[in-house]
Amino acid sequence: MKYSPGFRVSIIRKTQDGSGRSTSQLAPKTGISYTTILNWIEKYRTGKLSLDDADGMTPHQRNPGEKLALLLENKILPEEQKGEWLRQHRLPYSLSTLL
Repeated sequence: MKYSPGFRVSIIRKTQDGSGRSTSQLAPKTGISYTTILNWIEKYRTGKLSLDDADGMTPHQRNPGEKLALLLENKILPEEQKGEWLRQHRLPYSLSTLL
């Protein structure tokens, strides 16, 4: 499955934000393979993927796999963190509009 540059950047940011989240922690939470995430990080480090690629993504620009990964990730968040998470991913408050 091909993921948009914006989605890839959102995953990379989670490994680079200083929170201590590792690739092995993110893979099962997002449904994206460990190897795929490592490949994205390598592209970021070699300059083939810019963190600016995520700006301006709307729910309608995401493919079904991205939407599913975001829905799964949202399910495990504590309620008090969901608002900030939705803003970071530029998602509407009601995730039902993703579908």
